[in-house]
Amino acid sequence: MTDGPQNRPAATDGVATLVERIATSAKYRSLCRGTIADIVRREFTLGKPAADVEHAVRRKLHRILAAYHGGGKATRRLEAVADAIAARDDAAVRNACRALMGLHATAAERLALLDDGYHARIFAATGRPGVVFDLACALHPFAWRWMKLPPSTVYRAFDLNRHFVDLVARYLALEGVGGGAEWRDILCEPPAERADVAFFLQTYHCVEARRPGAGREILDSVPARHVVVSLPKENFGGRRLARSTAHAEAIEAQAAARSWGMQVIDWPAETVWILRKPEVAGADASARGAAAACA
Repeated sequence: MTDGPQNRPAATDGVATLVERIATSAKYRSLCRGTIADIVRREFTLGKPAADVEHAVRRKLHRILAAYHGGGKATRRLEAVADAIAARDDAAVRNACRALMGLHATAAERLALLDDGYHARIFAATGRPGVVFDLACALHPFAWRWMKLPPSTVYRAFDLNRHFVDLVARYLALEGVGGGAEWRDILCEPPAERADVAFFLQTYHCVEARRPGAGREILDSVPARHVVVSLPKENFGGRRLARSTAHAEAIEAQAAARSWGMQVIDWPAETVWILRKPEVAGADASARGAAAACA
């Protein structure tokens, strides 16, 4: 039986009602409403009963939040960062930033690599960027001092979690870095402006779980000369991710098909691909096409 016009108003009402209930709940109100609406709509298209749709949506949203353990602790640690910046104590700033990054699982995994040239190796391949996008940034921008970029760098961070955006926005302002942070789901609203480097760290597999093909869309649409994309080797429980090999093959196949340059860096917890696009002309149209997929 096809979905005739007489069935659509009820489905639409069900989507709107569920989005409102979840978006205003204490647990999920920090997430972009567009993200919630996108996941709700897609679950409804599978023809599940309303109760099953809500269970599936909440399960996916829980996974989005699962890597973060901040709350009041994050606010206190940000104050420590602010105090250290005010005191012009570089060592104290770095220690406070490390403590804050430790509240997020993937940022915490990267802490041991910061002093060993994590970003130096990346920028050796990309060149020193003037404009950086940090897509689905989480707490990665707190590694700013290890990036060793000049104050003139424009650093634009995006995340669908308002908690991250508020923390990062204040931190970048304290450091005097131009650009700032935006509460934005880059899958539904990709940036259309140009960047030299776009970080897309340990998020490819997340958007693929949310919607197959979404990782490829983001790599295609982001208007950056270089895209730094990474995959984790294990889940939070220490088990190797079942889809990691397939995602790695997909990234490399896409790079080959698009004639992108590619450099691979293998670190203990993640594999990083530095993709070099030959040009970014037409990226605005690609971004609009990716955004339309969330409509």
